[in-house]
Amino acid sequence: MKKLFLGLFAGLFIWGLFANAHRAFALPPKGKAASLKRIMVPHRAVYDLSLANKHQTLSVSAITGRLVFEFTGSPCTGYTQNMRMVTRIIDGKGQPTLLDVRSDSWEGGKHQKFRFVSRQFSNKKLQEYVVGLAKRDRKKSKLQVQIKNPDMVKLELPGDVLFPVQHSLALQRAAREGQNHLDVRVYDGSEQGQGFYKTYSFIGRKLPALKKAGAIKEKTRKAIKNKRLAVVGLSGLASWPVAVSYFDITDKNDDKTPVYELSFRMFENGVSSSMLMNYGHFAISGRLGQVKYLREKPCDQK
Repeated sequence: MKKLFLGLFAGLFIWGLFANAHRAFALPPKGKAASLKRIMVPHRAVYDLSLANKHQTLSVSAITGRLVFEFTGSPCTGYTQNMRMVTRIIDGKGQPTLLDVRSDSWEGGKHQKFRFVSRQFSNKKLQEYVVGLAKRDRKKSKLQVQIKNPDMVKLELPGDVLFPVQHSLALQRAAREGQNHLDVRVYDGSEQGQGFYKTYSFIGRKLPALKKAGAIKEKTRKAIKNKRLAVVGLSGLASWPVAVSYFDITDKNDDKTPVYELSFRMFENGVSSSMLMNYGHFAISGRLGQVKYLREKPCDQK
């Protein structure tokens, strides 16, 4: 089940939790949040997870769970991401497994360094604990990776490899510039710190903001989804449908299939909805249920 969580370290989705029982949502900060340098606003949000293709898989019969992700930071201070995902998975034989995955990372504002710590528990027992650091050399021609746990491992990767937040910002910029694809290599610290992937991203046509989402009274599936977006403060923002395929860069086969695929609706403030993680023999859907925007000291960097 290790590969089940690879995509969660890519930094494409910024999720979180409500701060109070009344579901009071703050509006996204104005001004810099709309600029290209602040296209990912600090926030927390929650996804409710479930098995997407119930009638097409034999290895997994049910998945329920929740994923919480917090994103803070700026080009001045660097970016911090904290994620926790707890899922109950029932396999094809009816055997349940409780998985608890936790990841904390920090990425420098100029994307020169990336620190990460991840833990994975199975049925409340620690199965994996990874600590690592990746940094670019002065010429940015190489990426030096040092894994400190579970074993001391050193890797040298090409200098053009992107870190998770750097990848997310590149996707946002590509979408805003009207590009329909982005092909880059990404290092995200997964697979015991040795996860290194070639990614192909497809960006759909820009979806305009909803003008009167708050007044929607229909009960169609689309109307219900639009009303939900209005509740979490996203209906007034434009968005793009995005699909990202991750390929094992060490796979030399010409006819290779992606390790996993992610699809989502990316809003112009960095929040995503309608998530789908596809692992071939099964897929997980994530419904955005809760969002809270976080206040942070302004960044003076121009």
